[in-house]
Amino acid sequence: MTIYEMLALGEAREAALLKTGAADLDELIPHAERIGTLTTESKFIASKYGDYRLFFKHGDVFLRKELR
Repeated sequence: MTIYEMLALGEAREAALLKTGAADLDELIPHAERIGTLTTESKFIASKYGDYRLFFKHGDVFLRKELR
């Protein structure tokens, strides 16, 4: 399930758009390119903690060896 799509503008492209007066986010987004997505691997599970705060749990299988 996709939660977010990540968009980005290159520094030069953003500078060019700002020079044209496009300073509002709604004016910049159409010129951005998609650089990734934030997705889940499983269904959401309700919990008392999750009802009050956003919480992500990452399994250690995805961590680089030097960070374990």
